[in-house]
Parts: sequence; C-alpha cells; structure tokens
Amino acid sequence: MLLDHSSRSFPLPPAIRQVVYTTNSIESLNARDRRAAQACGHFLKETAALKPLYFATPALEPT
Repeated sequence: MLLDHSSRSFPLPPAIRQVVYTTNSIESLNARDRRAAQACGHFLKETAALKPLYFATPALEPT
C-alpha cells in the first residue's frame, strides 16, 4: 500500500526507493539514540554511554 502510493508520488525506480526507505529507518534509529543519550546528560565512561542506548534499542516499535 505504501509502495503503491509513493510510486505515484515519486517516480523513482524501485531500487532507489528501497535506498530511501532504508536511509529513513537508519536516521530514525539515530534520532532515538541521540534522544536517549541526551536524556542522561554527560557520561564519564564509554560503557556508561552505551547503557541507555542498549536499553532504548529493544524498546523500538515499528512505525
């Protein structure tokens, strides 16, 4: 359904549309990681920075 609608809106080849969808998914994940890291403030160690990212990743819901 989404592919049908977008193919009418954007006359791009299927391979290009797949790259766009993949890029949007990666950017969404990066934005969620940034929000999780900023919510905790500053980190003293690298492992302390990875902890909120670890807990935020399973909480991702497909949208």
